[in-house]
Amino acid sequence: MIQDNENENEAETIDTLKSRVYSKTLWLRIFYMAFFYILSRLVSLLIGICCILQTISRLLTGKLMMPVWDFTANLNAYMIQLIEFLTYRSEDKPFPFMEWPNQNAEMHVKLDAE
Repeated sequence: MIQDNENENEAETIDTLKSRVYSKTLWLRIFYMAFFYILSRLVSLLIGICCILQTISRLLTGKLMMPVWDFTANLNAYMIQLIEFLTYRSEDKPFPFMEWPNQNAEMHVKLDAE
């Protein structure tokens, strides 16, 4: 009797595992995760390029390039969306499946030239 109960539990476990492995939604999620992971690497590269541009601007002019500053604010918000999706913190797929993050222009800061 105990043996039959163990066999039933094992069969249920195998069926549950099979249903997970053959789940279309899980495989679709994995596909999206691969896509967004590659996209996150490209966004990281863009953020690095923006860092270099801002550093050069500060060195040469003593000021930041505000259009680049605004763009990196949006890139940072987008990166957060990517990371949250990749780490299962959110089921919302980031851009291009939702709007591009648009950070408020009020975030501008004044940096004194040294």
